[in-house]
Amino acid sequence: MNMNWGAVGAIAELLAAFGVILSLLYLAAQIRQNTQSVPASTFQEFTRESAETARLTISDRNLLDDLSPYLLGEREFDPVRDRPFGLMAGLWARNLQFGFMELQNDRIDKRLFDSYLSYHAEHWMRTLGWAKWWEVNRKHYDPDFIAWLDSELSS
Repeated sequence: MNMNWGAVGAIAELLAAFGVILSLLYLAAQIRQNTQSVPASTFQEFTRESAETARLTISDRNLLDDLSPYLLGEREFDPVRDRPFGLMAGLWARNLQFGFMELQNDRIDKRLFDSYLSYHAEHWMRTLGWAKWWEVNRKHYDPDFIAWLDSELSS
């Protein structure tokens, strides 16, 4: 029995090419799955940070009493007198800026972020305390974030 080594080589190359194509299809499917899971996990991390800040606030009765006049819009922010409120507002604003940056990079679903922002704008960002705090501290944030947040707050 004579073997045609050229034919065997051609078949082996064809099978190798087929294997490469299957590997690429598998890799594409894995990348697609990972791409779809990134926004969900990023938003989960984003909201986890906000929830932790809220948990710390409500678990400390003294801090909650200190923050209440600002959250209720009963007092304007004074940077010297109102350090606890300023620190809390700073934590929240950094977290919001993180979410904004992730949104810009398509790593957070816009609908989820908008609902998060809507809630916080209504309950927190439109208070006198926040408005004064933002006026004093906005210079410490990314210019794109500042422009975006100012636009959101004015609408």
